[in-house]
Amino acid sequence: METIIIYSTLTGNTEIAAEWIRDRLIQAGHRASMENAGNVYPEILQDYDLIILGSPTYWSGEVTDDFIPFLDKLADEDLTGKKAAIFGLGDSESYPDEFAHATEVIEEAIARAGAE
Repeated sequence: METIIIYSTLTGNTEIAAEWIRDRLIQAGHRASMENAGNVYPEILQDYDLIILGSPTYWSGEVTDDFIPFLDKLADEDLTGKKAAIFGLGDSESYPDEFAHATEVIEEAIARAGAE
């Protein structure tokens, strides 16, 4: 199974989480790669069976600025039949109402593109 992890990070923590997920997938026998959301376009997702997207939640429940263009262009993709997973990091003490809200934003975008 070909897997890609697209992530965004500001402090490096989400990248560390993405690396951990990638390493566990590789240990389980999957082919997995990682890309920063600011460096790729959504059409790359057509080459993968499993799509994993991850972002921290900052400010008032938003995804990071470098993930926004990726998500905007994601609307043009047809990902019907693709499997997707989302992960996110957040600060539940400082932002209890918006804790990890970026995952919801990403989940909605990937679902609109047709991924399960």
